[in-house]
Amino acid sequence: MKITYSNPKETEIKESPRPAQYEAIIASMRAEIRHLEKQQAQRLLYIANAGSEAIWEWNIKTGYIYRNMALQNMVGFTQENSHDLSWWFHRVHPADKKKIEDQVNGVFNLKKHSWEMEYRFLCADNTYKAVYDRGFIIYENNQPVKMIGSLQDMTEIKELESQLTREKLDRQKKIAEAVIHAEERERANMGHELHDNVNQVLTTARLYLDMITPTDQKGTAIIEKTKEFIVDAINEIRTISKEMVMPNLKGKPLTENIYDLLDDLKTTGLFDISFSNEETEQVEIAEGKKIALFRILQEQLKNIIKHSHARNIMVKFCANHRQITLTIKDDGIGFNAEKKRSGIGLSNIYDRVQLYKGTAVLTTAPGKGCLLEISLPVEN
Repeated sequence: MKITYSNPKETEIKESPRPAQYEAIIASMRAEIRHLEKQQAQRLLYIANAGSEAIWEWNIKTGYIYRNMALQNMVGFTQENSHDLSWWFHRVHPADKKKIEDQVNGVFNLKKHSWEMEYRFLCADNTYKAVYDRGFIIYENNQPVKMIGSLQDMTEIKELESQLTREKLDRQKKIAEAVIHAEERERANMGHELHDNVNQVLTTARLYLDMITPTDQKGTAIIEKTKEFIVDAINEIRTISKEMVMPNLKGKPLTENIYDLLDDLKTTGLFDISFSNEETEQVEIAEGKKIALFRILQEQLKNIIKHSHARNIMVKFCANHRQITLTIKDDGIGFNAEKKRSGIGLSNIYDRVQLYKGTAVLTTAPGKGCLLEISLPVEN
């Protein structure tokens, strides 16, 4: 367009006599710009592929995703295999898809310029890799048009973290087992001391009483009553020492020791006791777990004797190659589990179960008796 003046009062606009020249110039400039853009894109592509970091670019308008060579090597798929968002999203672990979708939508809704998260991606070798993904969003006219980001393989880091966690738990378990074994040794020592020494002293005292010749009926009654107290003390100490000294769990199956324990209680005549052994297969139980189960049974029987006013006790033992289950049930008065959950007896039970990553379920209520279900994994 050309503007000429004929006179101060009149303006005349005339068309360019040779517009084709301008069109040729514009076309040439556009071609040069496209050439420069292509060179720049090719240069950026070379830089992206030469770098060691896995880089991706998502064209939000077209859905096309570009992945550099490092990223292709990481996941095992070439750019030609697949390039759209739906393909990538399909290979994200099912448990991670929802959180990715929610987070990306949240970023767009809040007009944020970056996002990051960890998830698992199914690679070409059909294994999941833990990846850390982070991206930067580009907006035009307040609308997202492109996202550029990088991917980091976190698999080795996650495996190292898991290994460290396992090692930490293993150390904690060994420490806890060492404490338990030390406690068992201490209990055994105390049990033997009571049985062999204190009972010996009481027996000697009883013999000395036999040597006394009372002068009257009252003296005779006192001596006889004292002998009764000594005998009661000796029997009580025998019971306590037997409870404190762990039976030889290596010498015979755990179920036989359970039989013996329940038989001792049954001879008192205070309870009707039933025991069912439902081992579906021969299971090798670690010594530590045998001790834990035996002590749990002892602790719960002690609770029943002291507090339940029960008449019937039912004990059931089950074992297979996956887990061991011990069930103890009584028909006593029950109690409010929430109020007594922190008691020493129950705390000992829960601590032993937790050591072997098991579960303890206590079902009880006032007037409803008590049901304790213990489950431990065979492998730990």
